Amino acid sequence: PVETDLPGVTGPAAPGKVKGTLEGNRAVFTWSGVPGATGYKWVGDNSTSGNVSQPKAVVRLHGASKVCIQVRSLSENGNVSQGAAQACVSK
Repeated sequence: PVETDLPGVTGPAAPGKVKGTLEGNRAVFTWSGVPGATGYKWVGDNSTSGNVSQPKAVVRLHGASKVCIQVRSLSENGNVSQGAAQACVSK
């Protein structure tokens, strides 16, 4: 997996490094939590996205050999961190 931290933080802090593993036809991503964040928003490069309360995302591969996600943290008032953490996994 390739890990990249994208700089630039206003509002909540960006999540820490994202790690990804393959489990069958799913990629499971985890990252270090952000103190004070109420949740996390992730966006995959395969048109998938989600909001999660825990630092974990499960992304279906849908036949793709590689999937990447970007993760941002959410604050109580709904602000999204400008900085993001990103990772990819490939078969």
